[in-house]
Parts: sequence; structure tokens; C-alpha cells
Amino acid sequence: MIALPNLQNIHLVVCDCDGTILNDDKKIDSDLFAVKKELEKKGIALTLASGRNHFLMHSILNDLDIQLPYITDNGGNLYQGNERLINNVLPNSRTEEIAKYLYAVKMPFLVYTDQIVFSYLSTGHLSVFTERLKGKMQIAAYDPAEGCKNISSFKITIDSTDVLNMQMIETHFRDAYPDVNFNRSEGDLYTITSMYATKGIALEQLSKIMEIPLSQIMAFGDNHNDVCMLKTAGFGVAVQNAEKDVYEAADALCGSNNQNGVSRYLREHFL
Repeated sequence: MIALPNLQNIHLVVCDCDGTILNDDKKIDSDLFAVKKELEKKGIALTLASGRNHFLMHSILNDLDIQLPYITDNGGNLYQGNERLINNVLPNSRTEEIAKYLYAVKMPFLVYTDQIVFSYLSTGHLSVFTERLKGKMQIAAYDPAEGCKNISSFKITIDSTDVLNMQMIETHFRDAYPDVNFNRSEGDLYTITSMYATKGIALEQLSKIMEIPLSQIMAFGDNHNDVCMLKTAGFGVAVQNAEKDVYEAADALCGSNNQNGVSRYLREHFL
């Protein structure tokens, strides 16, 4: 851990959502809106970086009145409002190959595209995502005969809960698909994205779009997919409930997601 940087050096705060500014009941840090407004008066902006699809971020963006660019899909896309600024997609051929492999090993998965989510062997974890997307996107069962030919996907999510030999599958992905990212995201969920789709790379892209140096950005996170973002930011903060590797990547710790840890930390050090 290092000393908190000078207040004048931080001009942008980037927060992960689930497990960071959302508590275990998926409620937003109750003081964050007020803190955001006070930070803005001091010239410090706040935005989000999530593994969520942009449709699933709308309510959070609205509640916090965020008009700035924000990161979705673990770095798969950058949006401002409903306009996509950057799209880091998987190569079409890879989407098809990966979907076929996951089907062959009977691994539950979701393939995310712009308008359709393809689902195979829905589980309790994956059904949460599809339920939230109903009415916003088309949900279609994966058809092995049709596959995902010529499909542009920015994220594939898999549920490893009932997989006995996950290590074998991880090894297969790292050997067979060196040009994609295969990362644990939350609990037993893994995400497969373009090699250019990480929160760390997306933060670099956001930095350029907003013309704010990385050294002037503070990031908050809790899970495996936040590690590269915390390392890329000028200053990274892990919430108390964070995974061990997030702790190790962070420059400082704050309270848990169930204790308004992010807003308390910002209020204590910046306001």
C-alpha cells in the first residue's frame, strides 16, 4: 500500500458496480450520488466500469446521473449514453469455434451480441442475466446446427459451477485460443472476450477519450476482472470484500460494499 496521492492529482474516479458500489442486495451505495456531486464541484468526475451489458447499467447510470463515457462488458464496449464509442469484439471465427467447444463439453454459456443473447444450458447464475435482459434484448437458445456463424460477439459468459475439471478447460483455452481473454469474473463465472477487451485496456481508451492521464485516475474494484484496472489506474482501491488478488493489486483499501465503502472513502479523503 502507498500513501494517498495529492487531491489535485486525481481528476477522475472509475468504479466497478457489482460488489463495489452495489451491495449484496444490488442496491447502490446510498451516499454516492451526493458524494459525486460534491466531487464535481472540485473538478473530479466519476464514471463506471462494469462487466454488465449496457442495458443492465441504465438504472445505475440514471440513479447516479452519469453522462460521461463508461465501460461495459469487462472492457468489451465503451458507451456514452446509448452511443457506443469503442467496440472490442471477438473475431467471428473465434465466436463460432468457442461456442462449438463449450457445447461439446456441455458447459453452460451465454453469447452476447448487440441484439441477441444466445443461451445454452441455463443455470441459476446465468438465468439471472437473461431475466434482467428480457424485454431489452432477444434471448435465443443456442442451436448447434446453426451455431454462431458470422456472429459478432463482445462477450461470452460461462458458468463453471458443476464443472469437475475446470483446470483442463482453462488450459485448453489458453493453448487453443491465445488471442482471446479467458478470465474468472465473479464466483464461478468466467468471461471470454477479445484480447483487447479488459477493464485495464478499456481504462486506457477511456483515458484518451476524456483526455485525462491514467496517473490522474482512481479506480475501485472487488473482483478478479478488476485487477488489471486497478493496476492501470494511477491509484487503485479495493473494497473490504474484495478477492485476494484484488487486495494485492490495490494501493489502498476501503470499507465493504455493504458499508458504503466507496462513498465513505471518497468523502474521507477528498471532501
